[in-house]
Amino acid sequence: LQKNGVHSYMITTGIQDPEDQYTEPILKTMADLGIRYYRMGYLKYDDHKSVIQNLDEHKKTLEKLEKLNRKYDVTANYQNHSGTRVGGPVWDLYFLLKDQDPEFVGVQYDVRHATVEGGNSWPIGMKLLANWIGTTDIKDFIWEKNDKGKWYVKNVPLGEGMVEFQKYFELLRDLDIEGPVS
Repeated sequence: LQKNGVHSYMITTGIQDPEDQYTEPILKTMADLGIRYYRMGYLKYDDHKSVIQNLDEHKKTLEKLEKLNRKYDVTANYQNHSGTRVGGPVWDLYFLLKDQDPEFVGVQYDVRHATVEGGNSWPIGMKLLANWIGTTDIKDFIWEKNDKGKWYVKNVPLGEGMVEFQKYFELLRDLDIEGPVS
């Protein structure tokens, strides 16, 4: 891409563990190429532990990852994603990030997933995470019933779904959130 005049500002990775054998080589390669941001892999809850035990363990992982990111001057961003993994409810991300330096560990904020999880309350979660939002996703969806009467999330083109984009963009501006958009 760079040889053709196109610069990539972020990449998507599966990085979850700072001690994994591939983590440091990936971060070094990013730094060498001038890529500043990466989306992390998803963290999971262990059903045999309490929510707080899980978060305490993940917090230690992010602390180690922050130190490694600082070494290469790159930023890990964790995507909030609807469902039962870490980051479904954005409050758990605040718990994980409140003591982290947003220059090196933050959030790839996804308004579509925040709306799925938070309905009308997603702006509160966005405000809570504002200091750590380094990159953003932009998508749209609707709730739809399948032929068995079960509700599911259906992705739709921007502006055709439930995401309140005017409110979202106003909040981005008001919170002074900048960075790459996926």
